[in-house]
Amino acid sequence: SHQNYLDQQTLWDNTFRSWVQSCLESAHPCLCLAMYRVEIQTTKDYLTVAEDVVTKRGGTGIQTKKDSTTPSSLTAFLPAAQSFDLVCDLRSRTAGQAFPQLTFSHWQPIQDDTQDP
Repeated sequence: SHQNYLDQQTLWDNTFRSWVQSCLESAHPCLCLAMYRVEIQTTKDYLTVAEDVVTKRGGTGIQTKKDSTTPSSLTAFLPAAQSFDLVCDLRSRTAGQAFPQLTFSHWQPIQDDTQDP
C-alpha cells in the first residue's frame, strides 16, 4: 500500500514535470517593458514643451487636449524606465506649470529582430 502510494506519487510527479516542460517548450517567451500611462495637466503655453519632454523619453500614443476654459492636458504611454526624474524635468522646463500623474498601464513586448516571426 505504501509502495502503491509512492508509485502514484512518482507517476504524478513525472506527468506534471512533462506537462510543465511541454508548456515551456511551446511558449514564446519575450522580454517586456513596463509601461506607464502619463497624464499631464498644464497651461496651453507649455503643452508643446510637455509633449517634447515625453517624446524625447520614448513616449507613444500622445494625445493632447486644448481648452480655453480649463487646463490643457496631454496623455501618453511611457516606458517606466524612462520615467525617472520626469517630474523634475517637466517642472524645470515649464516653470512649474506641469503636473504629471503616472499609473501602470500594461506590459509592452520588446521588439527583437533576432526572433522568428
